[in-house]
Amino acid sequence: MAISHCYYGLNCAVFKFNFEKIYGEISAGFVHVYHVVDISTVGTEYTVDSVKDLAPVCTNCHAMLHKTKPAMSINSLKIN
Repeated sequence: MAISHCYYGLNCAVFKFNFEKIYGEISAGFVHVYHVVDISTVGTEYTVDSVKDLAPVCTNCHAMLHKTKPAMSINSLKIN
């Protein structure tokens, strides 16, 4: 699904990959969104802050971030 706006843009926060630059118009506005605060660890009263809690990532990085439990941080994946 394409998004109309992402606070941090559409480049992957890990490796700066941009779908539209590689795949063209068909992928315009496409990016996965990573929950920096793992939503499985917060209660129902928690309100997601789209600036503080969400980061754009490509599909590969999104999968790798979730290889550990709890999910690793973006900075941890950059080091690996």
